[in-house]
Amino acid sequence: MTFTTLKFYVSNIKLQKADGSWWVEPNSYYLICNSCQDASDKYIMVNDIPAGEYVAMEYTMGVDSIMNVSGAHTGALSFANGMFWDWNTGYIMMKAEGKSPNSPNGNFQLHFGGFQGEYNVVTTKKADLSNNKLSLSNGGTKTVTLRANPAKLWHSSEGLSKVYIIHNEGAVAKQMSSDFYNGIYLKSVE
Repeated sequence: MTFTTLKFYVSNIKLQKADGSWWVEPNSYYLICNSCQDASDKYIMVNDIPAGEYVAMEYTMGVDSIMNVSGAHTGALSFANGMFWDWNTGYIMMKAEGKSPNSPNGNFQLHFGGFQGEYNVVTTKKADLSNNKLSLSNGGTKTVTLRANPAKLWHSSEGLSKVYIIHNEGAVAKQMSSDFYNGIYLKSVE
């Protein structure tokens, strides 16, 4: 299996201090693009975090409902990124495309969307930093590394021979996106 495109949205980043208070990054919408040439598309740089000790990080996989229904945007949410369904209002929260000999046509195209109702693929994740406290000083820089395995998409589905094209909302898209999101884990804080 070879991925030619792997894009997904991360938004609403929050950091929890040891005292239980939260720092919320304003207007945090990022498009992670592991298939893009520019290395900066493969990671998120969060600036202006206040000094302190942080014990948890919370983030949303996908784009919240407010941004889905509020018209055209710029940056990561620009329609030019190819991550918006013109025919069905809303963002494509994750796009995975590639080639596989297990697919009947040799290819796969998975476009997961849906931000409301029973097939909502937007989910909030929390990374516990208590064992790897994120201590920031003024002007300090730290790297928090999260890892994901895109093969997890098929973890509980019928497999690539049966599920190789999805371009709409539905139960299978919800389950596959959940499998991917649940496979994301904290690797390190440096």
